[in-house]
Amino acid sequence: MIAPLEATVAWLRRAAPAALLLVGLAASPAGAGDFEVENLTLDFGAYKVTAPKLQVKGSPLEREAFVALFDKSAGESGSARMARLNVDEISAPELTIEQILGTETESTTYRAIVLSDIRDGKVARGETTGGTMTGSDPIRGEYKAISAEGLDLRQIIRVLAERAAPGAEEKALPLYSLMTYEGGTLEQSGSVKASYGKASDRNLKGKAGPASLTELLTTILREGQEKVAGADKDDDAQQEADKRVAQAMIALTEMLEFGSGELRDLVIEGTMPLPMSLRIARIAYGENASPQGGMAVEGTEFGMGGEKKLAMVKLDSLKAFDFAVGPALRELIGEYAKPDDEAFEDWRKLMPKLGTLQIAGFTYDMPFQTGFSIGSLEAKVSNQFEGLPTDLSIAIETLKLPLSGPLLLYTNALSGLGYQEVNLSARLDLAWQEATSEIALRSLSLDGAGIGRLSASATLGNIGKDVFSSDLAVMQIAALGATAKALDVRLENAGLAERLVEEQAKQKKRKPADVQREYGALAKIMLSGLLGKSADAKALVDAAARFVAKPGVMTVQAKAKASSGLGLADVIAVTDPAEVFKKIDVTANAE
Repeated sequence: MIAPLEATVAWLRRAAPAALLLVGLAASPAGAGDFEVENLTLDFGAYKVTAPKLQVKGSPLEREAFVALFDKSAGESGSARMARLNVDEISAPELTIEQILGTETESTTYRAIVLSDIRDGKVARGETTGGTMTGSDPIRGEYKAISAEGLDLRQIIRVLAERAAPGAEEKALPLYSLMTYEGGTLEQSGSVKASYGKASDRNLKGKAGPASLTELLTTILREGQEKVAGADKDDDAQQEADKRVAQAMIALTEMLEFGSGELRDLVIEGTMPLPMSLRIARIAYGENASPQGGMAVEGTEFGMGGEKKLAMVKLDSLKAFDFAVGPALRELIGEYAKPDDEAFEDWRKLMPKLGTLQIAGFTYDMPFQTGFSIGSLEAKVSNQFEGLPTDLSIAIETLKLPLSGPLLLYTNALSGLGYQEVNLSARLDLAWQEATSEIALRSLSLDGAGIGRLSASATLGNIGKDVFSSDLAVMQIAALGATAKALDVRLENAGLAERLVEEQAKQKKRKPADVQREYGALAKIMLSGLLGKSADAKALVDAAARFVAKPGVMTVQAKAKASSGLGLADVIAVTDPAEVFKKIDVTANAE
């Protein structure tokens, strides 16, 4: 799952009691066949399970053998004993789980629990009609019906409470195949309220690590609580504490592999420090997000200030896929194991795998500030070399900026020409080609509705692997050696030229056609003196003068005469701009 790590930790804190609920039910001591157990209490250290009454059906074990499966003094791990659990059905009218992590305590009570067809510690089906939760924050919550399929109690205990053997790398195994939730509410300290609708979660996998999941969560929460409380620690002690938290969070993400799922109708409302509300119609990940997996967030609205509407952000959809942080996290774990005074050997190894980010329908609005909106944005990164992207594509469609408010101070020229807003679209598409040591700028464009369009493509040479070096000095030297091989530029007027001429005509009290001819003649005179009298320079000057006199479409193609391209040193050494035309071939045209 590629959600923020804080959300993952919060989810685990809620999921752990549900998992131990199932373990607690399975751990009911009783006789063979069908029987009832009263006043059950099971202590798992950080978790305590209590049930006033349990009913068990279809147990093949005698009472003593059944009880022995859950005897800690037997010298066998809980996961190994749980693997021998076989029961047709376990049910309980009510069951309470108390969870203690750090200084926080949470108590969750579930109602009408039924687990069916338990074989070798795996539950085929489980369900509860709902429950309530209280915490020491204080937190209060209520859950609607929850159901599950394919719960592996053995592996749940393994991940929650046990450690892998030193140096061993275990394989992640399924914890469950499906969990569904009908909804619920959560309230913290009377200042934050949250509710959610239907949710589902498929194919969660987990493995034991150097520390159990419970130990990792306890470390994260304990250090966080001490930091919030302002614990008296010197700089070295605080750095060590931060290091422990970082290592625990990294290890936690290494232990779990998320499959797919979604959450609908999330609403969060609060009053600190100002009234705020967040609404999300749908959050999905894995196959529920897209065929490529990843994550999707749909129908987001965030507001501050209540009825005063001090800020409002809306987002129709956000999608991200083909991202991966696993390799980077493993490198980071290795770096944290080194002495504090030993710097990272290669920062590029800490770069995650980057993929595609898509945003649609974004709007930002705030009083006394200039709002804006984006129709769509897509950023795609691929073919990373030494961690750095070599193939990049960014496209922005319909970026609207109203020419009002504070922005008016910087846009008087455009607003004075009658524009009410700027409507822009832009694209950048480039790729590094290792075989030829070139960067192909396939497309660079900026399009302003009612203004004009500028587009270009280019080829840059002499760009080898050193451009991606982890040594900044080596990278800079390599970049300075780049050459320009070819450049194509297209400039298209879409209304800005006419508005500029009309404005000048008004100020000079002349006809627009006369002003336009004058500007065309001035452009020819000035450019001729600057660029010289070569054939290529003359072609460029004539095309520019025609475009100024009658704005339409102007194209320019330039190519270095040397096969290696035109280097920065070649340009710096030139004192007369006209000398550049001895090193390039130019074709220009205006229509």
